[in-house]
Amino acid sequence: MTKKRKILAITGIRSDYDLMSNLFIKLSNDLNIDFGLIVTGAHLEKKYGYSYKEIKKDKIKIIGKVKSYIDGNGLSPRVLSLFKQGSKMVNIVKKFNPDIVLTMGDREESIVISLIATYLNIPIAHISGGDKVVGNIDDHIRHAVSKLAHIHFPTSLDSKMRLIMMGENKKNIFNFGNPGLDRLRNEKKITLSDLSKKIQFNINKNEKYFVCIQHSLSSEFKKSYDQMYLTLNCLKKMKIKTIIIYPNSDAGSSGVISAISRFKNVKYFCIKKNLPRNIFVNLLRNARCLIGNSSAGILETPFLGLPSINVGNRQLKRNHANNTIFIPSEKKILIKTISMINNDKYYKKIAKKSNIFGLGNSSNKIIKVLKSIKINKKLFNKEIIY
Repeated sequence: MTKKRKILAITGIRSDYDLMSNLFIKLSNDLNIDFGLIVTGAHLEKKYGYSYKEIKKDKIKIIGKVKSYIDGNGLSPRVLSLFKQGSKMVNIVKKFNPDIVLTMGDREESIVISLIATYLNIPIAHISGGDKVVGNIDDHIRHAVSKLAHIHFPTSLDSKMRLIMMGENKKNIFNFGNPGLDRLRNEKKITLSDLSKKIQFNINKNEKYFVCIQHSLSSEFKKSYDQMYLTLNCLKKMKIKTIIIYPNSDAGSSGVISAISRFKNVKYFCIKKNLPRNIFVNLLRNARCLIGNSSAGILETPFLGLPSINVGNRQLKRNHANNTIFIPSEKKILIKTISMINNDKYYKKIAKKSNIFGLGNSSNKIIKVLKSIKINKKLFNKEIIY
């Protein structure tokens, strides 16, 4: 009997789990793979909607829960969280003894699990390496993980070429697109009337509504309250029906949440700490626009043909499709841009689908590589190719 390949992954926040969920479910159901998941960070916090419940619903084997979140609005909590994760995670990794560690992106849990795997001589597979963002700590972490990783799954050709320029071996770089698009393609449709009931917020047929997700930026975390307040105040003044979703647990997130709380009594605002994946996907399918600065506005909205307004400097200079509009966090420009999106003629011009991040079929391709790639000294003892 062929030995099952053991793959260990980690998730620390709603946004990365949403992108990886389809891949995780497929890995869990593969008879030739022994898959385990470590859950940490904001997933385990009531403040951020306790998204751990959504993972449990997917029936994925969770081999460890690591409580690591430290509340605070400054820069140090994420660093302290990082060290809590590291000290608790080593024994979980050693006990599971995976053949490959799988991680995504640019958060503290990604660098922590990569450092642990490196010291334990376990190959690392990294998803979404090679992306470029300006002015955010995430960029440095992402590139650091890429240099630790042995197998790369970038989400675009642009990112693949950047990994090659970073000295990574192109034989171990596989550009299959963004696995987060697989769920957009496969998620069952929910009618607007059913959506309204599920979120307890009335949305009429053909009604224009926005979805707002705005995070703090590490280099501007002291401005997070003012930036969020400005976005929501403009939407309020224009009487735009909006579903507002809580931010990630970044430095400055408490400021964002505090600003959101100021608008809790606005009748055409619906505020949610967290939303189940099927509801979130269907809200995006029917929305007029995604506003804020979420990576969903970069990675996922092109696939749906959904206009995206990226407010401020988060995601600046990131590879994007033409459906995304980058604007500064300024009142006049915000109001003008929202008005443009609400204009049917302009909306038709910008609401176009794009396959810049793949066709929504990457999970099976990633799994095939994870199952077949040879794990040996040549893979682990990587050389810089330049």
